[in-house]
Amino acid sequence: MVCMVLSGFWLISDPQKEDVSPGAWRTLGATLTFQGVVVVMLCFFARRHAMNLKEAFGFNLHPGRAAVLGITVALLFVPVALGLQFTISKLAGILHIHLPEQNAVSLLKLAHSWPDRAAFGFMAIIAAPLAEEGLFRGVFYPVIKRLGFPNAALWVTSLSFALIHGNVMIFIPLVVLAIVLVKLYEYTGNLLTCIVCHASFNAFNFVMLFLMQNSATTTGT
Repeated sequence: MVCMVLSGFWLISDPQKEDVSPGAWRTLGATLTFQGVVVVMLCFFARRHAMNLKEAFGFNLHPGRAAVLGITVALLFVPVALGLQFTISKLAGILHIHLPEQNAVSLLKLAHSWPDRAAFGFMAIIAAPLAEEGLFRGVFYPVIKRLGFPNAALWVTSLSFALIHGNVMIFIPLVVLAIVLVKLYEYTGNLLTCIVCHASFNAFNFVMLFLMQNSATTTGT
């Protein structure tokens, strides 16, 4: 699953401990803490440029069109991401390289209760897109770009975005997604496009993982 997971995931539990549940409240607590830090940063960024949040991140620029474009691009990117993951998996098999399971996959396997699943879904579909887009595309990218390094801004933020997810399997798909998100922001001037695209993409992956988990459980019984 190419899912944009917050660093708060690693505060929840050790994915290798099969008998430990992530815990809905701990999940939400870690997420909301991270979210709070991001909100403070975004407000500081906007205030420094003497603007409110809508003006600073273009939320008032054709929001309906931005949302539709974000969903469309996410749906178009899904087969690209799946193709990249499939290729990487096959190459790893040929080269006899073991690829560790993604943290998001491990955590969803541990989410046996509906509150846990709801907390996981909240993180993946709402919290992660808001926080990560706010940081990487909303703040870091324009700051580096305004220093006179537009190409560095693109690659530094894209590579950093992929690296924080800490998984070789999804590194290249995430770099490509990050580049797409930057281009979307440049094209629309509205960070909402990136947030909706990110959220839609994560939603697809969350549903796909959830269905696979249910199917495996049903088969096992």
